[in-house]
Amino acid sequence: MELDYLGIVLRWFHIMAAIALVGGALFQKLALFGPCGELPEETRQRLNDGIRRRWSKVVMLAILFLLVSGLINYILTIRPYTQNVKLFQNDYSELKLPRAYHILFCIKFLMALVIFFIASALAGRGRATAGIRAKAAGWLSFNLLLAVVLVAISGVMRSYHTGPNVMKVIDVLKQETNAPPAPPLGGPPPAGAQPVGPGTKPATENAPMDLDVKVPEF
Repeated sequence: MELDYLGIVLRWFHIMAAIALVGGALFQKLALFGPCGELPEETRQRLNDGIRRRWSKVVMLAILFLLVSGLINYILTIRPYTQNVKLFQNDYSELKLPRAYHILFCIKFLMALVIFFIASALAGRGRATAGIRAKAAGWLSFNLLLAVVLVAISGVMRSYHTGPNVMKVIDVLKQETNAPPAPPLGGPPPAGAQPVGPGTKPATENAPMDLDVKVPEF
């Protein structure tokens, strides 16, 4: 069994970055804001500034890892289909990724950008985003709601290219890759080929298409 080391590492980065970003926001919402509201104004401001200085670095790294790993994972997922367009458009159209998958990816990507912006604004110190920080509790709740919806969309997308669906695609690509080549015109048939005679069809009529097919490593 061969392991897709690149895919494994990318998924590690993607999951760990999502855990850090969403988990940190959940901690702030449920555990930090309540006690902080009971502190004196000067103490609360000093505490918030110290938290933002440290948390902003985590937010920036998490956003970077999520963007890079997410885009690469998307490219690796659609690569077997883009490399064998004719095969999945003509012969096995029912196995290609549906249009809904790409629509969901666009929605997920746009939602992720909104989540990243809100998280950056809450962790930043710029004057342009001071209004968001002034209403941090409400914006944090909205960001967590977006994160829950995004996770649900990710689960639906993953069902399109895992489990029974991906096994069907792998079987088709392996079948096309291992198919015997058609005999040359005018030459002797390959060993084990069915003889052509009255009432029989030449083997070339039933031979599979000679495609440059690559079996994906899921």
